[in-house]
Amino acid sequence: MLVAVLSSLVVAALFAVGCSRSDRTPAAPAVPPSTALLAAPPPTTPAPPRPTIVATAQVPSVEVFDAPGADVASTSFAHPNEWDLPLVFRVEAVLPDWVKVMLSARPNGATGWVRAADVTIADNPWRMQVELGAHRLTVWKGAEVVRQETVAVGKPAAPTPTGDYYLTAMIPTGNDSGPYGPWAIGISAYSDVFTSFAGGPGQIGLHGTNQPEALGGDVSSGCIRVTNEAIIALAEQVPPGAPISIVA
Repeated sequence: MLVAVLSSLVVAALFAVGCSRSDRTPAAPAVPPSTALLAAPPPTTPAPPRPTIVATAQVPSVEVFDAPGADVASTSFAHPNEWDLPLVFRVEAVLPDWVKVMLSARPNGATGWVRAADVTIADNPWRMQVELGAHRLTVWKGAEVVRQETVAVGKPAAPTPTGDYYLTAMIPTGNDSGPYGPWAIGISAYSDVFTSFAGGPGQIGLHGTNQPEALGGDVSSGCIRVTNEAIIALAEQVPPGAPISIVA
């Protein structure tokens, strides 16, 4: 919200002082104080947020190193990923031969370095935020709010983990009326409670639901639920690699 700024008042007062001579001429009348209202500066428009950068794999296996120039990789990620979709990373820093990326791995927020030759990088204007207490998802493209949705989040025994993450993949479920709705969007966050869940590694997802009446509650095992209409729009509009912040 922009706040108008009142300019200060500039006051100038001139006083005439008579001489002490006996033949002094009458003092000129004092000049009344004058005021001048300075024009308020035009309101400023906040600069749009800088786009984030997404790295997309270009080789069958992307090796990840603890530092640029390290000799031995600490881990690697297959491309395509486990859903036969492109492997992407959220970029944190770019050097001539190396790229620092956020990883979809435990612990949450883990990072590493990949060879610049193994990925391509591109700007991304999209971002999301989930407010757990307000049960609200907000989606931006640049500075524009594109969507706001009511969400269901993790129950107290299996809370949705807070932090800064990114979207890893847009996965069609093949079952529009199922518990995950038509799409599930992978997030680079993992449950602090479940090391495995429903045959997977306990990765947090954003997905649809066949229980829309539960939206607005703390009911899931950590995933974030939205309406099926919303998840279709998000899967079609927001690209993998876009950042998502989960806050209390």
